[in-house]
Amino acid sequence: MQTQERPVYTKVQLGKYFDRLKLPIKHRKYDVSNESAENALEYLSLLQKHHLVAIPFENLSLHYSSHRQILLHSDELYKKIVESDGRGGYCMENTCIFGILLRSLGFQLYSAGARVNEGGVFKG
Repeated sequence: MQTQERPVYTKVQLGKYFDRLKLPIKHRKYDVSNESAENALEYLSLLQKHHLVAIPFENLSLHYSSHRQILLHSDELYKKIVESDGRGGYCMENTCIFGILLRSLGFQLYSAGARVNEGGVFKG
């Protein structure tokens, strides 16, 4: 059985992503694979803060597009969120593109689905 490679962004794409996050140039790292765990965690925290501030949660495509669906393909996410004029994404879109960013920088991650459980009732 052949395994499919996980998507990653190029250095040029990462630069535009960092621009979208308004990440100062002095804080831009393109490879964390040789960083200490402490430095990598500190950088992850910085990226999370910038991502949460710069890229909003929004579900406009689900409600106001003719197709009423979201696309999780790495190129489509990049076009919508990084190259757009301030668009954000639905929870899965934001999580997916952030995961691709982290993988592109050399972080090792595991993606999993989850649901909200409120008193034995699953929502969301």
